Amino acid sequence: MTIQIKGAAISTCVRIDYELIFVDVRNGEHKTAEYKEKYQPFGQIPVLIDGDFQVFESRAIARYIADAHGKADNTLYPKDAKKRAIIEQWISVEQSHFKSVEEIVWQLLFLPRWGGQPDAQINVLDEFPNMKAWWETCSARPSCKKVTSS
Repeated sequence: MTIQIKGAAISTCVRIDYELIFVDVRNGEHKTAEYKEKYQPFGQIPVLIDGDFQVFESRAIARYIADAHGKADNTLYPKDAKKRAIIEQWISVEQSHFKSVEEIVWQLLFLPRWGGQPDAQINVLDEFPNMKAWWETCSARPSCKKVTSS
């Protein structure tokens, strides 16, 4: 069975074959009682469905994909406990301390896709060369180009 991801094309950057099940966020499909009961109790995307298994939250989905469908020599999410602890440490740091990055990604990537204009003050990339390099690296990835061009 093909893995299904309920969400929007813009929100899926995975390196496995999957079927995208479009969720009409603009019209509130993800906020319906049926969606919340069946897929995600907080009315959010994405949700991964792999046969009879279902998981939501992007970090949990990424971890599941790495474990269930990753290569044996997976260097992005290794099996070695010490190496994985370092990965988990930085996932936790990102989740807890980088709300500014979340705002930058929203302003520069998602908002324009929804017809909005980024806040002029959000363009801080020139002031932070490491952030600019990270953004350029992420934006150049084939998976990012695939979802941002659709």
